[in-house]
Amino acid sequence: MAGIFSRSGPESLEKIRGAHLRKDWNGLAKATHHFKSTCSGIGAQRMAEICKSIERAAAEPDLRGEIEGLLGRAEQEFLVARQSLGRILAAGKGNG
Repeated sequence: MAGIFSRSGPESLEKIRGAHLRKDWNGLAKATHHFKSTCSGIGAQRMAEICKSIERAAAEPDLRGEIEGLLGRAEQEFLVARQSLGRILAAGKGNG
């Protein structure tokens, strides 16, 4: 699961950003929901919370102005989560 997160994360974020640029709110919510599930599955809770906020904003026209900032936070948090996950995996290999 961790490898999938690291490999597919950039693609997922690209799909989310693309849906936002196209103003495809249903596509944005769907892509974000899928990525949120992946994030939750590996324990990237801050990332999952950001995804939840994006998903909520996609569904609420009054909140859509927040999406760009949330996307920036998601992209930054993905880098942090991937780096942390890499350290955890490396430490586990050193103990085995």
